[in-house]
Amino acid sequence: MLHRVALLLHLLGLVLFLGGAVAQTQFIKASAAKGLNDAVRDKYEELAAFCSKKIELPGLFLQIISGSLFVYLFPGYLKAPWLHIKLTFVAILLVLCHMEMINASKIVKARKAGKDDEIDARKKKHNTMGAIGTV
Repeated sequence: MLHRVALLLHLLGLVLFLGGAVAQTQFIKASAAKGLNDAVRDKYEELAAFCSKKIELPGLFLQIISGSLFVYLFPGYLKAPWLHIKLTFVAILLVLCHMEMINASKIVKARKAGKDDEIDARKKKHNTMGAIGTV
């Protein structure tokens, strides 16, 4: 029964991670549209930061915790080469997720501070990190 709970949590974490990643990427892209009302643009940027911090990152941590439970329940998985490859990709995604979260928060802070020249570069960086994470 515990392995079914772990699987459910792992899948829930996957849905949260992917949903948050797609949503925050779409919000950043939408905020860069030409002719967009400033209040709407600012809200898109705030929503991207929220999705990254409150949905995407917790989903990834839920996957890590439930995956650790799987390894505890089935230690034979540690002998499988595919698991080591998967864990390498998880580590890369964890770093990228944190970088996106920090970058999205800095976009919001820069917007509030009126540093508009910094924002375009941060949005390009954000899109690049999102593309790497998608691959």
